Formats: sequence, structure tokens, C-alpha cells
Amino acid sequence: MIAGLTDALDGFVARRFNQITTLGKILDPIADKALLISSFVFIYTSDLAVKFPYWYVVIVISRDIYIPFLVVPLYIF
Repeated sequence: MIAGLTDALDGFVARRFNQITTLGKILDPIADKALLISSFVFIYTSDLAVKFPYWYVVIVISRDIYIPFLVVPLYIF
């Protein structure tokens, strides 16, 4: 939860003070995907009362892996 809040705060501060960089445009989506994937894996492997089914975790992680590999070639060419 803290990671999500700090990510949102970082984006707000960057836009508010016009601190947008090319490196930030590349790294921020990667960090967002890492946060999402780690959250799903944590919830699936934890002892919480509510869990995601295995197939749902696989679909979400697969989507986050396949979409960049499909979009990047379109962007480059």
C-alpha cells in the first residue's frame, strides 16, 4: 500500500513541478508493472482470507508481459 501511495505521490510531484524526464517516462511504467505483479504474487502466496485464483494471477501477469512486447515493435516501426 505504501509503494502505491509513493508511486502516486512521485507522479504528482513530477507533473506539478515539471520534472518529467525521458528516463522517468521509461522507468515509471516498468515500476508500475513490477508493483502490480508483486502485489498479485503476494496476495496469492499469503495466508490472507481473500486470495486470487491461480489462473487470474497468471492472466494478469501474462497481460503485463505481452502488451509491452506487442506495443514496442509498433512504436519503433
